[in-house]
Parts: sequence; structure tokens; C-alpha cells
Amino acid sequence: MWNLDDLYKGFDDTYQQDIKKLEDMTTSFKSLIGKKEDMTPVDFLESYLQFEETMSKHVRTLYAYASLRYSSNVNDPEPLQYMATLDRILKSTTKENVLFTRYLKTLDLEALSQQSALIKNYLYNLEREQDGAKYMLSESEELLLTKLREVASAKTSKYAHSKLKSALS
Repeated sequence: MWNLDDLYKGFDDTYQQDIKKLEDMTTSFKSLIGKKEDMTPVDFLESYLQFEETMSKHVRTLYAYASLRYSSNVNDPEPLQYMATLDRILKSTTKENVLFTRYLKTLDLEALSQQSALIKNYLYNLEREQDGAKYMLSESEELLLTKLREVASAKTSKYAHSKLKSALS
């Protein structure tokens, strides 16, 4: 079994605190998206990108621990429960992610990248997301689609997990 102590000692208070921190981060993310009209495009995009960097590192650590714990013992349901919790927390920002992508459609990213090294650094990713915005449904349809994906994913995951358990038995 792997020693994962560099990440967490278990699903202990430290892990729980980091989950709470992630919940707080999603609240801050929602607030940031709500303030986009009150900020200049450069300031908003820089704040968004800095926030995404911080949140991504935090989420990766939480997921890595749960995933590696599950990999070391597929019969232990606890890691799966934590991965589901992380998914639920992240999916709570679907509306804000849709609003952000729609906002990107209105921007001249090339011009903004000339004003900010951070935006220039992420220009390729931002342009890809902006390009994908062409194919977005309405906000309510995007939210419904996300909910449908969650249901389908949960059913598929349960089916795959039961097949894996029966194959290992």
C-alpha cells in the first residue's frame, strides 16, 4: 500500500478542513463571477485566472488523495464518497461557469493579452473556451444538460463499480 502521508494522514480533520475550504472557494468564485460587470475585462480575467490556478491546485490534491486511496483498495467505499462530495461541490458552480464562458464571447482576447502577461500566458486556453461558446445552449439548457450528465454518470459509475467488484470476487 502506498504511503500517502505527504498528501493527508487520512480523511481526518485536515482533509475535512480542506473540503470546507473548497466550499468557501466556490462561494468566492460565485461572488467573483457576479462582480464581472463591475470590473475592467483585464482585472476580471486576471482575478479569474489567479483564482482558477489556486482552486485547481487545491482540488487536485483533494482528488489525488481520494483517488489513490481508492486505487489501493477498491472495496473501500469511503474514497468514492469523498470523490462524490468533491464532484457535488464543483458542480455547484455550473451556472457561473456558463456565465463566464458566455462573457468570454464578448471579449477581444488578443487585445487583452497585450495588456496582461497572465492573460497572454493563458490565451490559448481562453481562446479555445471562447470558441466553444459558439456551441453553447441557453443558460437553462446548459444547466439541464449538466444535471442529465450527472444522472447518467452516476448510473454508469455504479454499474462499472458493481461489474468491477463482481470481476474481482
